[in-house]
Amino acid sequence: MSEVYEERLFNDRLRETRNCQELAAQENYKKKMADNAAISLYQKYYKRYAARVRVRQIKEPDFKKWKYRAMTKRDECTDGKITLSEFEKWLESSFPNRKKKE
Repeated sequence: MSEVYEERLFNDRLRETRNCQELAAQENYKKKMADNAAISLYQKYYKRYAARVRVRQIKEPDFKKWKYRAMTKRDECTDGKITLSEFEKWLESSFPNRKKKE
């Protein structure tokens, strides 16, 4: 399997910045994201929330609280305790002053 990553090193324009281990970790992460819809949904909302922190619409302590609750809900969804739609509804409702596009 390392041959695939080593070959990519020579063919990829990022060969100076990534080694085999980093490429393998990235591939494993992509597989994990593809296999679990809850993780990709969490990542989508995490990026939205983090962007609001950067532009100071939301304060850092509030973001940390949200992140902990979101990770807990994500794990519950992954474990089958709540459905993906319930998780998405919770994520959507956790954004203040946001209306979902229909």
